[in-house]
Amino acid sequence: ALTRRGLMAAALASFAMAPMPQAAAAQEMRKVTVLRSPVGQFQGLYIAQERGYFRDRGLEVEIMEGGAADQNVARLMSGQADIAMTGSLPLINAVNNGLPILAMLNNQDQGDPQTLGLVVAPDSPFQALPDLAGRSVGLPGVNSPQGLALSLALEKAGIDPASVKRVNLPMDSTVEAIRRGTVDAGIPVALFYELALQQGFREFPEVFEQIRGLAAVIFVARKDWLEKNAETARLFNEAMLEAYDDLNAHPDDVRRIDIAHTRLPKEFLLTRRLPVQVGTIDVARWITLNGEAARLGMISASPPAEAFIWS
Repeated sequence: ALTRRGLMAAALASFAMAPMPQAAAAQEMRKVTVLRSPVGQFQGLYIAQERGYFRDRGLEVEIMEGGAADQNVARLMSGQADIAMTGSLPLINAVNNGLPILAMLNNQDQGDPQTLGLVVAPDSPFQALPDLAGRSVGLPGVNSPQGLALSLALEKAGIDPASVKRVNLPMDSTVEAIRRGTVDAGIPVALFYELALQQGFREFPEVFEQIRGLAAVIFVARKDWLEKNAETARLFNEAMLEAYDDLNAHPDDVRRIDIAHTRLPKEFLLTRRLPVQVGTIDVARWITLNGEAARLGMISASPPAEAFIWS
């Protein structure tokens, strides 16, 4: 069975056994196009470019700004990119719908500090989760990890998840929709979740706890591309793992890249909490939550690990 420890051991063994690539100038560069997340957790791509981690492995990587998780999957399948960043449940939905794509590298777990949560405006009359029965919640992706967290928390609070209206919103408009009262509550993600907390929005913490440990942001690729470019994919993962170690040790670089590649206030980006970037996947936790999503009707089935994770 695939486990986090087993995946790491296999990865390290493959890296150790594989011959080190020659200098980039002495070999033909392998070209890779990557569709990144529009907000947060893409910093490793830029640091791998800046520090030469890609170049040293003979990779020429083009980074393109992507959109929501489902949009990135669609663009990947249309051939606009070789690798894309997406979320765990959007990947499972795609696999269940017959799309041949696999997770090839983790980027961030749902852990500490968390990067999503159910929040209400500072002056909201809603004080506890049961208050939201019959109300509306805005979130970027209904069949998403945040949608799963909401349903599981509502169940635990004795509320029928179907009684809460879910409104699909763009990532960058969720906080403003809550503020204006367009929705009664919302689940902003990534930088926008941190922005909401800094602006005094109140959180119902029991929602996030339902998906703690799930892979939050992942890199995926089409099966046919992975079959034809296994060595390129391995070198990409190796470069990104080096970039993760670099960024985790140098938070100022994360903030610098945020400022350069997002349109959020500089003062916010300089003070926000930074999630740890991690390459391994807690497969058991992912499968468990897939089962819960299938039970709730958010996905059609919970597939085996080999159906959605590249070995």
